[in-house]
Amino acid sequence: MDKKLKCVVLVCLVSCGCARVLDAPRVIWGSSTRALEEARADALAKTYRCSLNDCYDAVLSLKRGQENEKPLVTETEDFIVQTGRTGIFDVFMDDRKNQRMVVMGIPGNVDTTEVGIFFSQPTLTTVKIEVSSLSSSAKRTVAEKIFEELDLRFSVAE
Repeated sequence: MDKKLKCVVLVCLVSCGCARVLDAPRVIWGSSTRALEEARADALAKTYRCSLNDCYDAVLSLKRGQENEKPLVTETEDFIVQTGRTGIFDVFMDDRKNQRMVVMGIPGNVDTTEVGIFFSQPTLTTVKIEVSSLSSSAKRTVAEKIFEELDLRFSVAE
C-alpha cells in the first residue's frame, strides 16, 4: 500500500506540474500571485529610463507609513489645510528578488483588493512597469499614481 501511495503522489506531481502543486500552500496562505500574473495580459504598462533598483524604490516610496512621509501643513486665517503626498497603498508582498510587489488598501476599493506591480528590464537602461489586478478601478488608480510619480523622476522610454 505504501508503494501505491508513493506512485499516486508521483503521478500527480508529474501530470499536474510542480508549479501548481507548490502554489497550493500559497493560495491557502493568501500570498499566491497566480491570478495577478494571469491578469498581466490586460495590465497597464509604461517603460522608463532608469535602473531596476531606482524604479523599484520609487514605487515602494508610495506605500503608507514611510518614515519620510510628511504632509505639508498650510495655515490660513480660518483653518489649517493639510496637503502634500501621502502613501497611497499598503504593501502586502514585497518581492524584489522576483521583481514584483502586491499592494492593497487602494482608496475607493475594498481593502483586500490586490494589485500586482511587475518590473522587467527590456534593456540595461530601461524598466517596464506593469500594473495588473482583477479590479479595473484599483488597477487604474494604482497605475495613475505610480506613473505620475515615476514621470516626475525618470524619462519615459519609447
